[in-house]
Amino acid sequence: MNLKPVILALALTAGALQGGALHAAPDCDALYARAESACRATRSACNTVKICDNLSRDCALPATDSASCGALNACAYDATPTFFDTACRYEWTGGACRTTNSNTEDVTPACPSASASVPQSCAASRQRYLQAAADCDEAAMAYARALTCSRPVSDLYVRECNVPGL
Repeated sequence: MNLKPVILALALTAGALQGGALHAAPDCDALYARAESACRATRSACNTVKICDNLSRDCALPATDSASCGALNACAYDATPTFFDTACRYEWTGGACRTTNSNTEDVTPACPSASASVPQSCAASRQRYLQAAADCDEAAMAYARALTCSRPVSDLYVRECNVPGL
């Protein structure tokens, strides 16, 4: 008995033949969850850039002395969205205005750099957005390549982040 057709049928049931190599069936739920998480992070990173841009626009930058740093701190306190538990905080130390937020605070990525002019003040949050968008695209493409998965990949994609410069 020729077992080749039976083995081929089992292989196609268990996975897919791609480029002549046998691949196991993808874990669609895991691929989708990874993509969903990565794309959710992209939406969050986009909002962070928008908040940073708003703070940069509304508060005087750069803060070049103790008085302007104090003014930036007061403005940031008033202008930080209230859904954050804390606000962007700045203080004059060591001859420069620095943020005093810790890396564990949700607001920290949205805090503009106190020493940069407005176009550069949100460079770090823009870079985080671009990385998050690349991660979302990569995860969504990995899910899309798993042709046996049934959920539509279009549900994963994030609308463009409507921020100048992105």
